[in-house]
Amino acid sequence: MPRLYLMRHADAGSAPDGGQDSDRRLTAAGREAAGRMGAWLAERLSAEGCRLDQLVFSGVARTAETLEVLSAALGPLPSPRADGRIYDATTRGLADIVRALPEECETGLLIGHNPALEGLLAALTDTPLRPFPTGGIADLEIEGAWAALTQGSARLLGFASPHQLG
Repeated sequence: MPRLYLMRHADAGSAPDGGQDSDRRLTAAGREAAGRMGAWLAERLSAEGCRLDQLVFSGVARTAETLEVLSAALGPLPSPRADGRIYDATTRGLADIVRALPEECETGLLIGHNPALEGLLAALTDTPLRPFPTGGIADLEIEGAWAALTQGSARLLGFASPHQLG
């Protein structure tokens, strides 16, 4: 069964003067937290005998930086794909992005934003998690093919946040 990791970007500061929300960068604490989460994810993938096949992120500064820090902990990764639709996606929009993952993908990581991430997690697993904290990662097992993703078609296998990991 396919595995999907949903991650909310790590903690970000305010937009720079004259900048937009999409320009927000990680704080020092956010970078440190993303490193802890990368180590957690690396351990989890190793324990499960999995490797990431697909990486999709919104492309805004804070998700790109989160991915950069994660990459240091995870080692060699497939080429990430920036998808601008993630930035302001609805829950349905995020589900459409996941449904479009290639059939041969066994394990995917999507780095995005609230409220769509917590909405997608609740819709797929019938497990509301509010709020989905910055830097948090949900590990889901998908029943069936990516293209057949529907409400309730995933099982939450685990969740971790920077605060839980200390």
